[in-house]
Amino acid sequence: MTQIALLPEIDAKPPHERPKKNYKLYRQLIRIYGSGPEGEVCAHCKHFYRKRYANTYFKCALAGDTNGPGTYWRARWRACGHFEPREEPWTAA
Repeated sequence: MTQIALLPEIDAKPPHERPKKNYKLYRQLIRIYGSGPEGEVCAHCKHFYRKRYANTYFKCALAGDTNGPGTYWRARWRACGHFEPREEPWTAA
């Protein structure tokens, strides 16, 4: 007895090869401002902030805020050339 394939084979990329959400917006900022200081990340910049509702959403003031997923930001992204250190330390809590 042979088995019949009910679903076609899907040529999906593994999760680590998929583009990250909003990475295109991040690349645009890097193109505009250039790369930031070596070893610095967005979480250490004063333009990085979080909005708290039922969940917490990370944003960058330079990228704008649409109040939607189009401007979500990652704390671990490398800082852009417009990096300015925070006055107070940032905590993930």
